[in-house]
Amino acid sequence: MKSRVGAPSGWTARSLRIAAAVALCLSALVAARGQDMPPPEMAKPPKKAPVKSSGRSAPQARAPQEETTFLFSSEVDCSITVDGEPIGALPARGLKKAPVSIGQHVIVARSDDGKRQWEQIVEAKGKGQIIVKIDFAAGGLVTKEEFDRRAAGVRKAMADLAVAADFAREALGKSFGFHNQDVSTTIFSAQQSLKAQMEAFRAVQTNDSARKRVAEDLNRAATVAEQYVDVATKAIAAAQSANSWAGEPNRTFSQAAATLPGTKWSAETWQLLRASAAFSEALPAEEQARLSLGRQQLATFDLGAQALYVEPQRIVSVAKSGLADELGFKAGDRLVALKSLWDLKLQLVQYTGQRFDVEIERKGRRETVTLRVPTSFPPYPPDAAR
Repeated sequence: MKSRVGAPSGWTARSLRIAAAVALCLSALVAARGQDMPPPEMAKPPKKAPVKSSGRSAPQARAPQEETTFLFSSEVDCSITVDGEPIGALPARGLKKAPVSIGQHVIVARSDDGKRQWEQIVEAKGKGQIIVKIDFAAGGLVTKEEFDRRAAGVRKAMADLAVAADFAREALGKSFGFHNQDVSTTIFSAQQSLKAQMEAFRAVQTNDSARKRVAEDLNRAATVAEQYVDVATKAIAAAQSANSWAGEPNRTFSQAAATLPGTKWSAETWQLLRASAAFSEALPAEEQARLSLGRQQLATFDLGAQALYVEPQRIVSVAKSGLADELGFKAGDRLVALKSLWDLKLQLVQYTGQRFDVEIERKGRRETVTLRVPTSFPPYPPDAAR
């Protein structure tokens, strides 16, 4: 049998078909190698069953709060609060630490004697230590109690000025009364007392709004009192120069007297101070009794005689037909053994309805006056708070 032209010898038709199929498979395999194979499919995690809500949000972790430390120091014994919370006692020239959070803090220190108060806002900006020096002298703030005590000192001085004004009116109303040297001396003593008390009062401050108004009222009244002293002394000097009380000296003194109502404190001031135990306790016993303050039960009556608190043993004036006048006292008398008119009144209460002797100095000479004490005593006049 003859072979076909172009076909290898020995190949049959079937062989050719097989070769063609193999070649086709090889071509498909080569084409597939030129493309990336798809990534294998990963198994997905099983889904969790949904959790039922309880109505509360899940707690979240809080970031730690930064803290700083205040280191306190003071030259006097005191107690400290920070934002109203007590920190404790701080001894003089000692140190005390207190941790605080970041931010502003109100620090209040109060001296152990109850007289001074120091306040300041200190800001803690980051971790670390802040030194807080408590300086009561620089702060100038006082406690409410100390403020009231100093107001009581002003009250004593104002009472002295009222006594001096009463004495001046009485003495200058007499013939040639302007030559009475006791008038100028008494006014001057009262003025000096008022100056000293107002200087001490103005040296401190308070953060209490009601007491700030009291301070304004006391300053106003003291200013008017100074005006009275200035005009009254000018009137007396003019009368002495002219050797006459008539005319200009009399008119000038009348102008001075017209200012006296302005020395009275306001009703608001009295309402606050009358309620203050510190104010009452700082007043002399005589003033407490006259103002119906405190628990004074003894000697709460009108003696009919007046003395300055700065000079308590010298009787400045004696009211006509008053108790002191009936007992034989005169203006200008000075008590020797007794310390004040209050002590004299206590003696009168002790010897009610009896007699007792009192040693006085009158016109430079010592005398003994025998007093016949009545069985009852006259009350204070209604307008005690002048």
